[in-house]
Amino acid sequence: MDKDITESELNDFKTLKTTSPRLRLICFNGQKAGESERLLRSLGYLKLVLPSSSGANRRNQEERLRCWNLIRERL
Repeated sequence: MDKDITESELNDFKTLKTTSPRLRLICFNGQKAGESERLLRSLGYLKLVLPSSSGANRRNQEERLRCWNLIRERL
């Protein structure tokens, strides 16, 4: 579970920007993963935090699908 992560390491988004310059939207699977907003905005990315796909996520399936469909709207 995200709450149990003690030593997290952020992906190398600066290198990603170099290798994939047309990439504009970064989506995260849950709140903990989406904590890097400041860095992503400084690199020009849009960020979308989606509900976690973890079984610990108690949202109903309809709500989860609605949130995940936000990706299509942003493309």
